[in-house]
Amino acid sequence: MGMKKGGFAVGLISFALMSGLLLAGCASISSVNSYKSGNAALDNGDFDRAIMEYSKAIQLDPNNALAYTRRGEAYYYKGDYDKAITDYDQAIRIDANYAVAYNNRGHVYRNQGNYDRAIADLDQAIRLNPNYTKAFANRGYAYWYKGDYDKAITDYDQAIRIDPNYAVAYNNRGLVYRNQGDYDRAIVDYDQTIRLDPNSAVPYTNRGDAYYDKGDYDKAIADYDQAIRIDPDYADARRGLAQAQQQQGGQTPSQVAAVPQPARPQAQAQQTALAKYALVIGNGNYTSISRLRNSVNDANDMADALQSLGFIVDKVLDGDLNQMEAAVSRFRNRLSVSNNAYGFFFYAGHGVQASGINYLLPVNVNIPSENYLGERAVSVQALMGELDDAGNDLNVIVLDACRDNPFGWARSGSRGLAVLSAPVGSILVYATSANSVASDGTGRNGLFTGQLLRNLRTPGLNVQELFTKTGQDVLTASGGTQHPEISLRFFGTAYLGTRP
Repeated sequence: MGMKKGGFAVGLISFALMSGLLLAGCASISSVNSYKSGNAALDNGDFDRAIMEYSKAIQLDPNNALAYTRRGEAYYYKGDYDKAITDYDQAIRIDANYAVAYNNRGHVYRNQGNYDRAIADLDQAIRLNPNYTKAFANRGYAYWYKGDYDKAITDYDQAIRIDPNYAVAYNNRGLVYRNQGDYDRAIVDYDQTIRLDPNSAVPYTNRGDAYYDKGDYDKAIADYDQAIRIDPDYADARRGLAQAQQQQGGQTPSQVAAVPQPARPQAQAQQTALAKYALVIGNGNYTSISRLRNSVNDANDMADALQSLGFIVDKVLDGDLNQMEAAVSRFRNRLSVSNNAYGFFFYAGHGVQASGINYLLPVNVNIPSENYLGERAVSVQALMGELDDAGNDLNVIVLDACRDNPFGWARSGSRGLAVLSAPVGSILVYATSANSVASDGTGRNGLFTGQLLRNLRTPGLNVQELFTKTGQDVLTASGGTQHPEISLRFFGTAYLGTRP
């Protein structure tokens, strides 16, 4: 679980160790003991041990919906969303009226960016338990991610009516108000959040952001200061403080960043951890133009690699235009929730350029002339604009799409993609240089993606070193014929995986 900037993640539902409840759902004392051992392991963050113990409980009692649900929770925390959903599915098959399983499955769907399925599950959880506060809050979160602010506010209103002391609902409703530009109502909600949870840095930072947006820098600075006193490692508060002080001619952001930070317990460090989101698209099975042998492999392997580095990955394989545009919208919404976030966009498939604009092609593309590109393909420039608007720390955009224009109307010399400048705070990477064609490779992956996958698994490389090394490796492996191109407008130090 943990907190995103702006939002408290409502998350999954923890279960109390109530012996009467357990005995009612378990066939034997051994099953109960395994279940209890799983709970203890899960509470300690030992997810593998928890999964093993819950699996024992399930083996002893195959109809133990509680054990399936808790094992699903352990898979969720490991980032294995597919297995988590499978366990929630089984819990629901055992007990179709089990509201908690619907809530938890909805939470996972929401994290995958599948908001409609999330909302359907949360609808069912609420139907089964009309006073289910957390289900209302989770559904509000899903509506918020979809950009349906009115419905999000309605759900947070209902959660507060059920439980007037539910700090999460006040905080997240405040976020929605702030996104709507209603700063005064946002501040009232943050006031209430702070009254209910005075030892959290998050609502102080959020209220500081609202004051900053109003231009009340004195109050913003006071709130950021308090957030830093509570948690000196909270990057969002430190960044907000730097910006507010700069507005008043005080310390510069570089001076604030240089203030030494004390060591913090691991548990607290995890609460303020960087959020990492990825969108991976692989289009290979085109219906009207040449198919690509490795694009789907590239996307599957990239998604697995990024997930192993802690990214929450949204993957689209052989996507049509609607699927691709919806995925980009989800990606942008996720990134916009937290300034303290990294975004990683990867595309493998056909791409073309026309009049200096690059386009990514859906698998069902039908483009009789260049004039249709704007409405039937995804513009890279529009994609970069969406990510730039999100306002997060860093976005990496990787395009393994530099292939021959597959259309008969292509202009002479129109090969590969045009190289663009990255937006501020971004790194834009092409598999090969402008107007050139990238190699599909001879194995499972394209040449560029294969080298990038290998280097992603190398610990201690910062993001600039990662792509510099990948470019050198591609150049060597191609015998000097393929030159990756990098446009870099990010000047900090960032690690996608393990720091040195």
